[in-house]
Order: sequence, then C-alpha cells, then structure tokens
Amino acid sequence: MESITRALLIVQIYCSFCDGLNDVDGYFSWSHGNRTELYCPDTCLSVNHPDKCCSCDGRRCWDVIPANCTLEDAQLEYSDIFGNTFIITSINSSFLKLEHINGRLTRLPENLCTFSEQLVYVDLRGNRLTDVSSIRCLHKLDTLRLDYNQITEIDNTTFTKMKDLRVLSLRNNPIKSLGPNVIKLEYGDAILNVDLSDNKEIEIVDISNIVHAGPFCEVSYKNSSLETISNELNYTVVEHHGPGDISLESTNIGSFINFSTIGVNDYAELGHYFSGTIAVDETSIQCDCSIYPMLSSTIDQVILDLWPNLSSGFICENPESMKGKDLRVAYDEGNFDDLTCNIGENPDCPSYYCHCIEQPSQNKITVNCSAVGFKSLPPTMPIGSWGLNKIDLILAKNDIQKIENRDYLSRLVNLDLSGNIITEFDENAARELTATVNIEDQRLQTLPLALTNKDPNDYTFGENPVLCDCSNIWIGDWIRFRNGYDRLNCEVLDFVSPAENVYSSTLDCNTYSKLSRAELTAIIASIIATLIMLMIVIRICFYFRFELFLIQRRLRKKQYMENPHTEMHDVFISFYTENQEVFKSVRRYLRPTLIKSGYSVFIPCFDIILGEVDKETIEAVHKSKNFVIVMCDNYANDFESNVEFESIWTNFTNDNSKFVIVINYDNLNSASVKDRRLRALKRTEPCLDFSETNSRLISRLVKLMGPPRKKAEQCDVRDGDTDNEKDDVDKTDDKKYVTSRKYEASESYDKSMNSRYETPDVFNRLARPKSGLCNCQYRVCYLHDDAFGPRKIIP
Repeated sequence: MESITRALLIVQIYCSFCDGLNDVDGYFSWSHGNRTELYCPDTCLSVNHPDKCCSCDGRRCWDVIPANCTLEDAQLEYSDIFGNTFIITSINSSFLKLEHINGRLTRLPENLCTFSEQLVYVDLRGNRLTDVSSIRCLHKLDTLRLDYNQITEIDNTTFTKMKDLRVLSLRNNPIKSLGPNVIKLEYGDAILNVDLSDNKEIEIVDISNIVHAGPFCEVSYKNSSLETISNELNYTVVEHHGPGDISLESTNIGSFINFSTIGVNDYAELGHYFSGTIAVDETSIQCDCSIYPMLSSTIDQVILDLWPNLSSGFICENPESMKGKDLRVAYDEGNFDDLTCNIGENPDCPSYYCHCIEQPSQNKITVNCSAVGFKSLPPTMPIGSWGLNKIDLILAKNDIQKIENRDYLSRLVNLDLSGNIITEFDENAARELTATVNIEDQRLQTLPLALTNKDPNDYTFGENPVLCDCSNIWIGDWIRFRNGYDRLNCEVLDFVSPAENVYSSTLDCNTYSKLSRAELTAIIASIIATLIMLMIVIRICFYFRFELFLIQRRLRKKQYMENPHTEMHDVFISFYTENQEVFKSVRRYLRPTLIKSGYSVFIPCFDIILGEVDKETIEAVHKSKNFVIVMCDNYANDFESNVEFESIWTNFTNDNSKFVIVINYDNLNSASVKDRRLRALKRTEPCLDFSETNSRLISRLVKLMGPPRKKAEQCDVRDGDTDNEKDDVDKTDDKKYVTSRKYEASESYDKSMNSRYETPDVFNRLARPKSGLCNCQYRVCYLHDDAFGPRKIIP
C-alpha cells in the first residue's frame, strides 16, 4: 500500500508540471507556494521524499540553461576609505550577480535598491557588515550569502518580501537577536536552505525559526551557542511540517524539541505533523526527562526516522543518572526511570538544599530534603513539565514534630518522616493524606480519627506505642478490620500490646454507657446546632406570622359564606380622612368611577349620616364583599381608620370568600409600614400603585374585585364630582344649603388656603333632599350645643 501511494505521489508531481519547463533533459518543473518554478532533477522522483529532494537540489534557469538565461556579474566600486561602495554595471541583463568576498565593506552598497529587479544572487562573505536591513528591497533575490561578517541582529521584516529566496547563509556572525519568523516568507512560504551555524552569540531561538510548514531542505544551527528554544508568538501546529532536516548538533540546547509546546499533545501522532530528521548528538542534548514523552509514546519507525542518531546507538553524557548509558538500549527495553530532570531552581522547590527531580516515567517529582534542619513541613511543592504534580517527599532526619495541613498533601504519593520525633498529627492533614507515610520514630499519644478511612498498611508507625484507652477504642477495630496486623503498638494500662489485640474488654470499657470525648463533643455540638436552628426558624416564623397566615389562607379553597344580610356592598373603601390628597382622590375619582361602573360603594365618611358611627362601620364592613385600603403614611394611626382596619382584618380573616386590595398611595416600602398585619397584606395580597394611570388603576381594581352584584343605587353620586362637575343643588337655594360635613371644608381648603372654618347647616340638607335621590348625608353629627358654631378644620 505504501509503495502504491508513493508511486501516485511521484506521478502527480511529475504530471502536474508537464506543461512547464520539462523540455530540459534530466529536469522537471517544481514549485511550492508562490515561489518561481525550479528545475528539479529527475532523480528526485525515485527518492522517498521528492519534495525535500527538490528543495535541496532544485535549480534556477541560469544554473541549468545558462545560454538562454544569462546571469551577469555586477561590480562594486569603493567611494571612500570607510568601506562605502556603489554598484556599477554596463550590462542590461534580467539577472545580475553581485559577488564581493573578503572585502572591507562596512555597509551595503548605496545604490543597491536601484537593481532590485535584477539582483538575484548576492555573495558578500568575509566583510565587515553589521546592518543588512536595507537589503529587504531585493525582492527578486534567490541566493544570499553573508557569512563571516559582523551582523548582530536580524528582524522578521528583512527577508519577508523575497518570495524566491532559496538559499540564506549567515554562518559565523555574532548574531544575538533573531526575531520570530525571520526565515518565514510572505504568504507562509519558507526559505529552503538556511544556515545559521557557528554563531557563538546566539542563545535563544524562536521555534518559528526552526520548523517549517511545507517542504524545505535544511535549517542548521550546528556548532552554535544555542541554549533555549522559545515560542514568543504561541505558535501551534496546524499543517504538515517538512519534509526537511533540522541540525542542532554541537549546541548547548540541552534537551530535545518539546513538541507538546506547539500543539502535539499525543506524541504518537507526531508523524502526522512532521517528517524529516532532527540531528542532535550526545554533546548537544541531555538524556533527561525532556525526551521521555517522545521515546515513550512515539511509534518506533517515526522516532527512528525523526532521530537517525538513535539507530546507531546514542551514548549519553548527561545527566549523571544516564552517563555512559546507551539510550537506544533504554528505548528498546522501555526502561526510562533514569530519564530525570533537576528542577532545583524552580521557585517552589522548598530550599536551596533540597533536590527536586522530575521523573516522568514514574509520574512524579522527587523532593529530597533530608537532614536540612526543617522544623515544620515545607510550605510549597513544585509542579513539573507536562503538568507533572505528584510528589515523593523525603523529609528524613529533620526536626519536625507536627504533621500540619498543607495544600499539597493530596498530591503526595509518599511522605518519609523517618528520623523525626512526631508528637502531633493534625486531623485535617490526616484527612488530606492519601500517600504512604513513614513516621517510624513517632511519639504520638493518640491518632487522628480521620485515619479510620485510610489503610493502616500505608503507614509505618515503628515500635513506639500510642496510648490506647476507652476514648480511642476504635484503633483496635481499625487495625483488625483493615488487616493492618503488626503495624502499630498500643500502650494499655501498664503493658504494650499489638493494636489488633486491644478490645473494649481489654480496657474494661462499657461501650454502651461511656462515650469518648470526641463522640461526646460531637453529640453536644449537634444538639446545640439543632437548637440554634430551631430558634432561628421560630423567630423567622414569628416575625412573618401574618404573611404565613395569609399565604396559608390563600392556598385554602375559596368557600363562599352566606351572609344573612340581603343587601351587600360590593366594596368598602377605607382611608385616612385627614390626608387631604387621599381624600380628594377618593371623593373626586375613585368613588364616582366605581359607582358609574355599577359597584355599590360604602365609605363611612360619605355614607354614615347619624348614629353610632363605629357600630355602623363594623356592620358595613360585615356586609361588604371586597375591601379597598388606600394606604398612606398615617393610615391606621388615627381612631377612625384604626376601627375600620380592625373590623376589615377580623372579617377578612374569618371569611375566606372576601378580598382585601391595597392601594399604595404614597408608594411606601414595607419597612415604612408599622402595623405588621398591614405590612403582610401589602406583601401577600393584591397591591396597586396609585402612581399608575387612572384607567389602568381602575381596570386592575375591577379585575381583582370581579363583576358587581347588581347595578348600584348609590345615593348622591354627585358628591364624588370631579373638578369639572358641580354639586347638584338647586341654584335658587344654593345660598341656603351649605354643606354640613367637615370634609366639605377640605374642598374649601383646596380652593383657598386662607379659609380654615366652615358653618355647617345639616338640617337644610336633611329637609331638602335632592329630587330623584335618596336622602344620603355626610357623616357628621352635631349633638352638642356648639353644633352650629364655627368649627376649625385641621388639614
């Protein structure tokens, strides 16, 4: 299958260019991306990677057919003793070659960009150039050789416009700074041959200057001082890289390329992203943990193709654990325990004296802090590469006396505290620990109760016994039920016994009558917590007792109670009559609008003429179907509205068929309402906002009350006239008939702030009822001697 695929690939490469430049014997046309087509030798068709072969051996026309594609030489002329030059040529050629080797150039020729359409080959090796940024104008350039100069910096805009740049050589320059994507051309193409070897100043190189998307020949950093591969732009792999070769031999890089940092999370998939070779030797990398992910998970053929040095044997020089060992043997045997990394410089490594070693084959970090003088557990633990966070913590031979809780305890796989006199073991620490624990030199009096959920076989307690009595009788059961025999000794009375031999009878404990201190404390704490919660619930229920009652009342099924009275009022309206604004709103708007809608409305100050006002009010409340409370600041604080509200509350709570509707006239919040019953009504029963439009307020009110019982025959409807209506009093007698109730003074008060007295004439109204209306009068009785005298009305 592989041979068929390869044959099809060769045919595709060859035939896709059969109309190009294949009229030259021994060559066919080849290109990749946006670069100009190259002449590729026919021999590349017979190799495993034809694209890589063409990247290395492809030629331009002046190399293959110089007779038809001439490459002419351009000359340099010095203009001064400082190494300044300019190009001179008398040939008008399409392709120019500038070659000046081992000269004294200190800068590029002054008129270099004049020949940007012709210069394709520039060789300035062995000069004194320090800055070559102006060469970016040569966008036709094919080959650029700048070896053995004094160049210190190359940025990523220098070559990006040179879409045909095939060969770039910068050997033996003191380059210190190499920006990301320096060797990446516009539109994503790559320079096919890049030589940055023998650079003794370069220490950090971005990954984008090493790997290439698409085919290339070679990128070489051989014999350089390269130490670190960075990834400044967070580059990740999205397409196939190569085929192409990367040379990192004789560098200081220290570790193999970490492909996980560029998106290859599964090294078994490495062959899908990369092809070619990476040349490293025993002098350039260490046989440490950095190569473990690739060796342990990559398919054999993939790793051997990618790292050819491994096939012939790779004798390691570093680290000490692998020195002199053949890495190929470790690879064949699958034994990678010695592939470790020292991360002692990690800021979370507890101390300079501690050794923090990554061991990915064991999925852990070994932190060895033996005999460093610690008096307590260290505060932090490191996290290694690839998210490695399991810790093997060795704290032997220190002065630690207490096992305290630390946030890394759940990460421990082993805790060695041998040689420490442990006298305290924190309960929370015991709960968090899931590791094997060595406390063989402990002097514990007792053990934390949290150990009952642990395996005693994970603990080494040593020969020293713990005190066993009736307060910790669970220790013996724990050892027996978990099969932890011979792990722990108990001091019982005046002798020492294995913990598994300690029973309640041994200690003479009555387990039914005696409780341990911990158990007793837990019981008392639970009782106190329950009582506190009960008191809180009772207090809340008492505070909201009226709300709870109203909610319960609402949940009960509505049952209509027959009223013995044949005449029922549709609605009883209660409000604070001394509030002038409320009084006007009820008299001028609310009452007449409801009456015109067919509702029988009862308002004490309008409908009670003479008699026992309180008694008639209570009777009217009893005969009403709905109650409307117009709530304002002082409602239920005066005697009259308080009597009305008490009667409304009694009837409402006793008769499940009646409704209370609250109109919040002053937009009061619940905290402003002092009466808890009224506050509960506002919270749970229908509540209307008087700031709503009149029509919306009435429509919502009517919807809540339901239809009227029958067309109301309300007396004196005009008493609720609007501002545009007049009292229906016979005009000929309007001087004789003066309003008799004190609230007509309120209307006078609205019209004139200076008028604060009225002279009532009750008997005129009683004597002359309006034609066609019943004799309804205002609720004012004057039964004392001053009934007809002036009466001051307090607004």
